[in-house]
Amino acid sequence: MKNEELTSEIEKMRLLGAVQEHDNVLSYRMNPSFGRRKRAREENSSEEADNVEAPVDKELKKKLHESNKKIYELEKTNAKIISCVGEKINNFRDAVNEVLGFKVSTNDYNTFNFMSLYAQSSEDVIRFQRQTNEEGERVFEMDPNSKVFQRPGLASVLQECGNLPTIMSKTTIALSTEDTIML
Repeated sequence: MKNEELTSEIEKMRLLGAVQEHDNVLSYRMNPSFGRRKRAREENSSEEADNVEAPVDKELKKKLHESNKKIYELEKTNAKIISCVGEKINNFRDAVNEVLGFKVSTNDYNTFNFMSLYAQSSEDVIRFQRQTNEEGERVFEMDPNSKVFQRPGLASVLQECGNLPTIMSKTTIALSTEDTIML
């Protein structure tokens, strides 16, 4: 608001002839480039007056270069860490797949799908939800509506077993005795 008022006041003064267009109404004498522009203007080189730039401090240039170098090194380190962590996650998944016989997949890290090596189709998964109980502990709850338990030989597994490792092992045994298509 104040800037607009000052601008309108300067325009009024110019209309009255009190201020010429080339006069500096607002002086920036403390600005280092002001002196260079003033000298260039005095030499009547208007192109030079508009294009004069402050010389870049060598120390500032050096700091900028060092900062860019550090940023590059940090980005490179982050990329290495991400690839290393990704590789370790894949190795862990492969180990679970080979040793326990289940391929684990997730999209939201709260719902986990376990597909047996002996599954008949890609829909034969045991689904778990990660939830928090009243004590604040994370627990995994199995979805009893998983398609794999709708199969005739596996419908009774949920009713017979009370703990998850037993359910998983009996599911693997039941699926392995059927004719299997390896996925």
